[in-house]
Amino acid sequence: MRSAVLLLILAGCSAVPDLSPHPMGIALHPLSVDVERARSLQWSSNWVQHQVQYALSETAETEIQTRYEAWAASSKPGCDATLQCTYEAAQRGSHDALQDLTRRFREHIAIRHLDVREAATLVVDFVQSIPYARVDDLARGLLPPALVAYRKKGDCDSTALLAVSLLTELGIESHVFVSNDATHAVVGIAIPAPGDFAVVDGRRYAMVDTTMRVPIGRAPTFSRYTDWKRVAVRPDRAVGPDEIILQTIHIQGDADKTETLHLDFDVPDGWPTRHTVDVVFDPRDLAKAEARARDFARDTGHAKSADGSWTWYPPEGCRTHGIPCIFQRFDRDNKDFVGRFVRELAALDGDHDASRLHLAQVLTSIVADRAGSDDDATPFMTPPATALTSSGDHRSLVVLQYLLFAEAGFDTIFIEFGEPRRGFPAVGVNVKAPAGVQTLEHDGNSYVIVMPTRPFGELLPRYYDLDKWHVIPYER
Repeated sequence: MRSAVLLLILAGCSAVPDLSPHPMGIALHPLSVDVERARSLQWSSNWVQHQVQYALSETAETEIQTRYEAWAASSKPGCDATLQCTYEAAQRGSHDALQDLTRRFREHIAIRHLDVREAATLVVDFVQSIPYARVDDLARGLLPPALVAYRKKGDCDSTALLAVSLLTELGIESHVFVSNDATHAVVGIAIPAPGDFAVVDGRRYAMVDTTMRVPIGRAPTFSRYTDWKRVAVRPDRAVGPDEIILQTIHIQGDADKTETLHLDFDVPDGWPTRHTVDVVFDPRDLAKAEARARDFARDTGHAKSADGSWTWYPPEGCRTHGIPCIFQRFDRDNKDFVGRFVRELAALDGDHDASRLHLAQVLTSIVADRAGSDDDATPFMTPPATALTSSGDHRSLVVLQYLLFAEAGFDTIFIEFGEPRRGFPAVGVNVKAPAGVQTLEHDGNSYVIVMPTRPFGELLPRYYDLDKWHVIPYER
């Protein structure tokens, strides 16, 4: 190894390995475990040697294995058709046991200021350092993730599931990909990387094989087979730096007449994590909002112009500025449903500046994923409650965005770019702005301009001129 370093120096290479191990501490489960049970794991990543110790009590080790085997013995026939339930069962048993180990990685990532690519590489290199070993003595040939780390052995899907478990807890979206023809499993990570990749539901995943020392973007068997499938394992929770934990939100009245919506959305805060929140709601609440919207549309006049756009003829009382009138009607008819949702969501976060900013990013991301029909495709707006559970046009999403922010306790204003009454509507949110984000000044406060189809605070170039933005007077 010393001679290799000398060759690198003589060759003028600037990246010289750090030969002294960087200790990441001792991970314990439970915290009262005897440290004598700790096992050392060493590996090289990003030209640096790393070392972490992992102690798992005998009771915890036995419980993880017996719990998984008991599940396998009682699982329903056909459960493992996609391997999802098998992987989830193995991961559930290891979740608590991996928390302190994950914390060691998170602290190390923060101390060394690693970016998301370097953080993912740190985890992948760690898993790849674990020797390959077939798992024939456990149910379905799978070793739960915590036991892979502790026993320092595992086969392809066992090590892949460990990598996914750690990455997910760090807030980096990843999944196990399996091929029946190849009888192999690899990991797909949602980060930019050259090489092997797969695109699923519009998401690009860089492939990596966890059974050999290869970089992210390399999975030698991947290109030779075409039957690779993503196994969408839903973790107990996914936590990244300064992130809130999203759980099931119940906003229904009658539990016997509910539907469940799975909201998936990105939070573009530097960690490409995909959040999921289950929303359990009473569809009759939506039906009421939609019925009131139809009544409102019936009471107003519409005419289609030669260019295909719709012109709205406001009723009496809405002559001065039609937008606040529309917004007020939808605000009143939808705030109960939307309000219950956002209050449940906001309750999961804290009340400090960092968490409020993150909540604002979460709300923006939810709305961005609801984008649907074009403004001119329909003569009237989709109710915000319906847009939340399906999709909506731009104006509907603006009202939904306003409702979400206002019900979460943010000081929120309606704003418009360009000519009054015919401009481009958006919302302004009074929150501590991230560096580099432009703000609109109003009544002594600074408002981040939030557009419903863009990341939080991001403007398209044609909307950069702050002098062309103005506030639409509106009182709830």
